[in-house]
Amino acid sequence: MNFRILKRDFRRKKSINFILLVFIFLSTMFIAGSLNNFAVVTRGVDYFLEQAGIGDFLIVTMGGEPASLSENDKGIEDFLGRQEQVERFSIDENMFVSENQIKLENGEKADIGSTAVINCLDIKQQKFYNEKNQEITKMQDGTIYLGQRIASKGQIEAGDLLTIHTEQGYERDFKVAGFLKDALLGSDMMGTQRFVVSSRDFQEMLGESGLPYGRLYSVDCKDTDAFQMAYNQCDFHELFSAGKSLVKTTYVMEMVIAAVILLVSLCLIAISVIMLRFTILFTVNEDYKEIGIMKAIGIQDASIRRLYMAKYFVLAAAGACAGFFASIPFSHGLLLQVTEKIVVEGGSSGILLQFSVSILIVLVVVFFGYLATGKIKKFSPMDAIRSGNNGERFQRKTLLRLKNAHGKATTFLACNDVLSEMK
Repeated sequence: MNFRILKRDFRRKKSINFILLVFIFLSTMFIAGSLNNFAVVTRGVDYFLEQAGIGDFLIVTMGGEPASLSENDKGIEDFLGRQEQVERFSIDENMFVSENQIKLENGEKADIGSTAVINCLDIKQQKFYNEKNQEITKMQDGTIYLGQRIASKGQIEAGDLLTIHTEQGYERDFKVAGFLKDALLGSDMMGTQRFVVSSRDFQEMLGESGLPYGRLYSVDCKDTDAFQMAYNQCDFHELFSAGKSLVKTTYVMEMVIAAVILLVSLCLIAISVIMLRFTILFTVNEDYKEIGIMKAIGIQDASIRRLYMAKYFVLAAAGACAGFFASIPFSHGLLLQVTEKIVVEGGSSGILLQFSVSILIVLVVVFFGYLATGKIKKFSPMDAIRSGNNGERFQRKTLLRLKNAHGKATTFLACNDVLSEMK
C-alpha cells in the first residue's frame, strides 16, 4: 500500500519532485567535489613542501661574482655560521635572466614576467618534480626545464628550442625537456619563475654568460620565529627572504577558489532544504482530508510522518547517489589546475570523504523533512474531515477582515494567507 501511495504521489507532483531532485543532486556534487578539493589543497601544500625538502627559512640574494663574494653575502654566511638557532644551512648559486634575454624558436619574446632564476638540477635547496609527480634526478646537457606556470600560457611546449642571449655576446640554445613543479616558486603569487639546467651547462653559463649572479640560502632552524627575529635585526640586502609558513601562504589562491565553490555549494543545499519545507507543507495541506481520515481510523502521527518521509528519503538518496558519482569527475576537474603546480599524496581518502558527504546530505534532507512534517501532529481528525480536500478553514486567523479591505478580494486572500503562515 505504501508503495502505491508513493508511486501516485511521485506521478502527481512530477515537476516539483524533479526540481527538488536536481537541487539535491547539484548540492551533493558541488559540496562533495569542492570539499574534497579544499582538503586536497590544504594537505597537498604541506605534503609538497615536505617532499621537496624546503628549508625552514630561505634567503635569495643578488650581487657579487662566483669567485668573489659580495660583502652582503659574506655577512649573511657569517651570521648563519654563528646563529645559535641554525641547525644547518646550504648554499646554492643562482643566475638571473630577464625576458628580454630569452628568445623562442619562432622569434617571439618569452612571457615569463620580469625575471627568472636559473639553477642547476643538483641544488641542495629542494627537489624538483615533473608533470607525473616523479622526481627529476638527471637531465641531458643542452636541455632546460621551465616552471609549470609557463606551460599554462601555451607559448612554449616540450621539445621547443629556447635561446638565452646576453649583451656580452653570449648565446646558447636549449631544448625544453619539460615543465617542473617548484615548491618555492611554483605558485601564481610568486612573480619570479625558475629555470633548471644541467650542472655542466650551469658552470659554462657562470663563466661565459655574464648574467647577474646571486646565492640561495636554505636554513633549518631550531626555532624559526626566533631566527627570523634575529635575522630581521641585521641590515642585510636580499631579493627574497621568508619562512616556510610564508611560502605555504603563496598557494592561498587555490584554497580561496576551493572555499568559494564550497560556499556556493552550501547555498545550494540551503535552497534545497527551503524548497523541501515548502514542498512538504504544500503536500500536507493538499492531503488534509486524507490525513484526518488516517488519524480517525487510529493511525498514529509517527506512522503518517514516516509515510511522507519515505518519499523524501527516496528523493534524497537518489539525488545524493547521482551527485556522489558526478562529484568524482567534478572533483578531478577542479584538482587538475592545482595538481599541475603541486605534488599531492595519493590514496582513496578523497572518495571516502565524498561518500561521507553524500550520506550526510541525505541525513540533513531527511531531518529537515521530518521537522517540516511536524504540522501533521496539529491536525484534528474532525476538523480535517470537515475541512475537505483543500484544507479550508472556517475561523479567522489574522486581524484582516474582508469587509474592511478596500482592494480586490484576490489581494486580500493573498495577504491573509501570508499573514496566517508567517513561518
